[in-house]
Amino acid sequence: MTQDQFGVWSVFTTEVQRGQLYKYNIKQADGREIFKIDPFAQMFERR
Repeated sequence: MTQDQFGVWSVFTTEVQRGQLYKYNIKQADGREIFKIDPFAQMFERR
């Protein structure tokens, strides 16, 4: 991952295939990890 001058982190990968399920795993400053969906996703899974 790289961080830009505004503090925004980004990453590029070719490992995700079309239609594959994925989430972002975010590690917070206090060490907790949370999972978030892609806000630009066209589909998502339900609980």
